[in-house]
Parts: sequence; structure tokens; C-alpha cells
Amino acid sequence: MGQQKQHSVSAEQRHLMISEAAFFRAERSGFRSDPLGDWLEAEAEIDAMLQNTPPAPHHNAKKSKSGHAAAGKAG
Repeated sequence: MGQQKQHSVSAEQRHLMISEAAFFRAERSGFRSDPLGDWLEAEAEIDAMLQNTPPAPHHNAKKSKSGHAAAGKAG
């Protein structure tokens, strides 16, 4: 039987990891992105990494408050 690799981090460590990932996302966009969106995407990415599963595919479509991709291109 194989051993399952398990990552254990404290809530403080997880928060720091998400904070850093969100910062780098914002930096890549020249700090023109939505901070909440950066945080939520970073949170999903870090949680997936900690659970050893791939994050959901990221689409560059703008999302409305309802969570659906907006029609057309943002310009």
C-alpha cells in the first residue's frame, strides 16, 4: 500500500500563502485587477495545492456579480 502525502499547514500559514499568491496575481496585471477576484482565485489555487488536486481551469472572462461570465469582451 502506498502512503498518501498530506500537507498540513496552520490557518496563519494558509492565509500568508493566499496573501502572497493574490499579490503576485495583482502584480502580473499591473495592479489593475480586482483585489477580491485575485484573493478568491489565489485561495482556490492554494487550497487545491494543499489538497494535492489541480485547481479549476481559469478563464480570463470577466464575471458578473452573479458569477456568470459576461458576454462580449471587456475593453
